[in-house]
Amino acid sequence: MLFEDTLQGKLKLTAMINDIAVNLDNIFIWALINRGTLIPE
Repeated sequence: MLFEDTLQGKLKLTAMINDIAVNLDNIFIWALINRGTLIPE
């Protein structure tokens, strides 16, 4: 039972970390696009 709980927790933690990583990737790409389009003349 304890092992199953630990496994659930690890899976949830992994999913959360993956979500954060995806969000960071999206922010990074968005920032790059904005930097490319908002370069001061």
